[in-house]
Amino acid sequence: MNCKDSADLRLEDISARHRISQSGNTVTIQAQLSQSANAATVVRPSGGDRLSASFGGQLIELRDSSDGRRERYGASFIHAGEQPSVSVVFHRGADSHVSSAAPPRPFVVLAPVGPVTQTRNGTGVTVVLGLPASVQPRNLLTGRCERVDGSRFEAETQLPAHLLSAAADRQTYQVDPAVLDIKLNERSIAANNGVVTTPLVRRCELTVTWAHEVRGQTSTTMNHHGRITGAYEVMHRLNYEAQV
Repeated sequence: MNCKDSADLRLEDISARHRISQSGNTVTIQAQLSQSANAATVVRPSGGDRLSASFGGQLIELRDSSDGRRERYGASFIHAGEQPSVSVVFHRGADSHVSSAAPPRPFVVLAPVGPVTQTRNGTGVTVVLGLPASVQPRNLLTGRCERVDGSRFEAETQLPAHLLSAAADRQTYQVDPAVLDIKLNERSIAANNGVVTTPLVRRCELTVTWAHEVRGQTSTTMNHHGRITGAYEVMHRLNYEAQV
């Protein structure tokens, strides 16, 4: 559902949905196509249309990362420097349509310095990022959780953290444990086919990914609703104990 083949669409109706992310020395390319402003409609390369990427004069073949469904394409490589400029190329016939982006400068997690545990009724964990006050980072919380009955599920949600302070080169956030508990139990219910009587979450082993994202330049020959971003990502471990 919500999929169309690129060969059935005009070039000007195809939108780029690409992301270039760097974490340490690893650069990851994620490429996807959609139709015009409708990001929910996935456009699958077909009829000779294809996706590749270029970096530092090298051509990188983007591989299907959606189990053969042609919905998402990607690749990764090692880069020792900062802010690599990467181009994602949509090929149609002899023509190449280029969208480019570069991750912003690296930043670090100043605190916590190692794995930290958040309890449901405890004080919110403090996270300090080495980012300018003008930056608005995004975060993603992923990991594995256990319910009180011993069953397990994979969790993915946003870390509920509010900004305490922002200085010239650092931002301080505090986790809201009550909202975190609600979010994890919502994901638990969703992972259990929406059963509202799903047992409560007992504990989780989680990774928080913080990302500073910037917009790149999409191909002027493709649909103007396209988007390509460059992101630098940092991670830290967060364990959760509900103490039920």
